[in-house]
Amino acid sequence: MSPCDRPIQNVLFGLLIVFVLCSCGSETAVVSQSKPDDAWYLEPPDDGSKIELVDRATYAPVIPERIAEAEMFLSEIGTSQISPGEVMYFVGRKLDMPEVTRPFLIRGLSQTSNAHTIRIHGDALWVASDDEPGDTAPVRRQPSVLIMREVPELVYVTTGK
Repeated sequence: MSPCDRPIQNVLFGLLIVFVLCSCGSETAVVSQSKPDDAWYLEPPDDGSKIELVDRATYAPVIPERIAEAEMFLSEIGTSQISPGEVMYFVGRKLDMPEVTRPFLIRGLSQTSNAHTIRIHGDALWVASDDEPGDTAPVRRQPSVLIMREVPELVYVTTGK
């Protein structure tokens, strides 16, 4: 190998290292900043709205064999009122339902967990999955049944607490 070939090898080796480092950096950035590619995903605005937790005893996830049917109810809207008899059908168990309340199907997304935290966010609902923020599992639809007096039509749906 002649002395003239060494600078070319050094330049090529340097370019290879830069390419590898740039590729790794851009891939990490994309994964950490990606949002689910699902029409149900909608982040709440950071507008200072009052946020209240909804009691976990008032909602439950739809059982796996009823998810597709629940999705049909929720294809155009974030919530859909159902009959008291349909609660057992969608959830697989009874939920306490005081007289002044009604059952609603609501949108939700999930990754590893089937659990959600539901909040009242101003005049809307906010359904957030209880998955860890860095969870890389695929996002899937996981509707729930919520027992309330009135449920807002606007539903924010997010993943990762």
